Amino acid sequence: MALVERKNELDTLEQALDACLRGHGGVALISAPVGCGKTALWHAVQQRATPAGAVCLSATGSRVESSLALGVVDQLFAGAPFPEDQRARTGRLLREGTLNAMLYETGAVPLVSAEVFGALTEALVELSERVPLVIGVDDVHLADAASRQFLLYLARRVHRARVLMVLTECFGAQPSDPHFRAELDSQRHLRQIRVGALSRAGVAALAGDGAAELHRISGGNPRLLAALLLDRQAAGGTEPVAVADAFAQAVLNCLYRSDATVLRVARMAAVLDERAPLAVLAELAELDPAATGGALAAAAGMGILREDRFRHPQARAAVLYAMPAPERAALHERAARLLHATGAAAVQVARHAIAANPADGAWSVPVLRDAAEAALEDDDTALALDCCRMADRIGANGPQRTAVAAALVRTQWRLDPSAADRPLGELVTAARAGHLSVPQGLELIRHLTWHGQPDEAVELLRRFAAAAEPADAPAAIELQLVRQQLCYVYPGRAGQIRAAAGPPLPGPGHAGADWSVRLQAGRVIEALTTGAAISAETLGDAEHVLRTGRLTDDTVGLAAYCVEALIGAERLDAAASWCDGLIREADARRAPVWRALFRAIRAGVNLRRGNLTEAEEDSRGALTQFSPKGWGVIIGSPLATLILSTSMAGHHDQAVNHLNVRVPAALFQARPGLAYLRARGRHHLATGNWQAALKDFTTCRDLMSSWGLDLPTLLPWRIDLAEVYLALGDRAQARAILRDQLERLGPHTDRVRGAVLRLLADASEPEHRAGLLHDAASVLEATGDHHQLMLVRAELKLTDQQRPSRDTPAGHNVLGGHRGAPAQLPGRPDRVAELSDAELRVAALAARGHTNPQIARSLFLTVSTVEQHLTRVYRKLNVPGRSALPRELTRRSRGYGGLPRAVSP
Repeated sequence: MALVERKNELDTLEQALDACLRGHGGVALISAPVGCGKTALWHAVQQRATPAGAVCLSATGSRVESSLALGVVDQLFAGAPFPEDQRARTGRLLREGTLNAMLYETGAVPLVSAEVFGALTEALVELSERVPLVIGVDDVHLADAASRQFLLYLARRVHRARVLMVLTECFGAQPSDPHFRAELDSQRHLRQIRVGALSRAGVAALAGDGAAELHRISGGNPRLLAALLLDRQAAGGTEPVAVADAFAQAVLNCLYRSDATVLRVARMAAVLDERAPLAVLAELAELDPAATGGALAAAAGMGILREDRFRHPQARAAVLYAMPAPERAALHERAARLLHATGAAAVQVARHAIAANPADGAWSVPVLRDAAEAALEDDDTALALDCCRMADRIGANGPQRTAVAAALVRTQWRLDPSAADRPLGELVTAARAGHLSVPQGLELIRHLTWHGQPDEAVELLRRFAAAAEPADAPAAIELQLVRQQLCYVYPGRAGQIRAAAGPPLPGPGHAGADWSVRLQAGRVIEALTTGAAISAETLGDAEHVLRTGRLTDDTVGLAAYCVEALIGAERLDAAASWCDGLIREADARRAPVWRALFRAIRAGVNLRRGNLTEAEEDSRGALTQFSPKGWGVIIGSPLATLILSTSMAGHHDQAVNHLNVRVPAALFQARPGLAYLRARGRHHLATGNWQAALKDFTTCRDLMSSWGLDLPTLLPWRIDLAEVYLALGDRAQARAILRDQLERLGPHTDRVRGAVLRLLADASEPEHRAGLLHDAASVLEATGDHHQLMLVRAELKLTDQQRPSRDTPAGHNVLGGHRGAPAQLPGRPDRVAELSDAELRVAALAARGHTNPQIARSLFLTVSTVEQHLTRVYRKLNVPGRSALPRELTRRSRGYGGLPRAVSP
């Protein structure tokens, strides 16, 4: 492989070999970056010399051999075809020379007598008189000093003998023995051959596909290229480039065969992993700048570095992990301290401090804290968390400790709020001791609000409202926002919260652009809190906030409130579109909590549209993003959506599982608790547990009344109660409640109005049902609630089919009983009362001749669930099968008209 593009070098070596065979010896010095084919050229010389009758003697320099005096010479003579007496004599000479070199070494130059070198040289020259000699020493730069002395002695005497010396060396940071190179260069019969890396065309000739990328990764180094081709073969050859173990090992082989300076500088570059001034890199490597620059050039020449960066991350990883762990940690700590001293960015310093993990790192705590904030700003949450955890482990005291705890809470909240429990308690203690600033305290209050600690939140709000400076307009705005959010989440404490007044808000035009946006967000939250109709001005504020700026830990909650305002105004398409964009931004910013929050909101939008599958998918996805504990009291909203969507689809077992999720006690003091109570009540209603449903709905009513939030669009508990009374046969009570609900409806309430009209049709006399259902359909068509609209249309069709004949008395059903009173099925005991609500719906449709798949689509069930319901129906009614179901069942669906009741918004 390495002989591609080496024709000129081979020609030079062949000329030297021809001269040797004619009795004119010489020296060929092949210089190349490690792995670039110098050894292959030596092997090519051997292959040409042997057929010509020459004897090849070879040796290899290495770091092991370099510690043994005359180690390379010993290798050469071991392969020489001497007679026995000559071999014995040269053996004694080598032992004598080795002993002299070991006993009389002065500095870096061992002393071997000229008599020993002369006798050894004479032995080789005499051998060359019988047969031509080709002597090859690979990696001569690694040979021991005594061996290099001998090679120089021999080189001066071979020009008149049939001896060709082929020496190979690698480019290094600096000559390992300047005297050796100077003496060698002075020889007139020296041929110097410089070998470089392969060109892209050379790589293409060897590798075929992927040549450009292979050349970029290997730098044209044949050894690295060969390793890449092995990795490609091991990977099955499906891709033109594969970088794996063979490449990593080849990188290490190249570095370990180079000189120690190149290896050291490569290790420094691997530890730093970023561009740095040469002086910094030199100080880190504990070398002078010239040697460092030479080593960088050598590593670049062998295709491992490009300037001072690794060409491929796998090369860096190989160098790092080949280092002993203590040495790697020590280098990282040295890098951290050096970079900190030279004013490097906090994130740059922190990466090394974390990798070093020193026992004493107190100096790094402020740097780690600053790095955590910078990393969060750059959306590198993992690095921010590592910084906070290391600073926390080091155990700073006083204000530093408080600042670390605050940074840890902020960082953990973005990933999983449940992990912030311990530092949250620590911050509450610090706040009570007066160790938190107003901004830190207000952020803490927001976390306490989320985590269901309203007592602590209200206490700290009073404290920080009193501590704020009267002229501090930003603090006044932030205090107002925190008050509004607290009032929204815990409406029962609104009086206490609003009493914690702070500095006056700045007047119009006195707040900067950013603060003006936050004031707009505050107006949106206030409208949601009071339950006022969402005005055009409020919608304008909401959309302006959503269009302004990017998501941050301080703005994500405000964006959520603004989307909620769009939902409250029935701007469902706009709300869904904003949720989609915010979810994409959260994904791009690697913030799973943000993603979960907006996915939960989108789930609510899908539920309002009647898209049950999407609502279930989004709410489930949101809740599984992190632990239920991490949701705090906010869990009530996505969990309610999940319970409703599964229950409406007839998956009651799944709904029960979701109801078994543990929720915080504070949930029922918070607004999301209303949604949870209603969802639980709807599940009880769907499964025929009327009393439990009644209890949940009346609890909703009582809470909303005590909180001053009896708003028909916030949570239409009257619709829910009306359905319970319909199920219990009390149509008069149901009608009264529904009419009360209608009178309370204002603008942007068509979806609720449609649900009321549909139920009112069920509660009304037969002659009024069709008209009310037509009104409901007309209203719902504009809302986009496909589920409710489908149900209204189905009930219209059923009403037409069940319209009584002219001679049927009004208010009586065709079975002869008064509407709402039980009727007997002809010829069999009345066992209909034993059927659950779900079983009765399925049985009614089956009695009308619908197939199981049709029933499943109508009731949003699986076919398997339909089959299970029918099996139980046959058993309870004591009938053999579908054909024996009485047609009268179609009129016995407990006020549901034989079709599923839609869950109201």
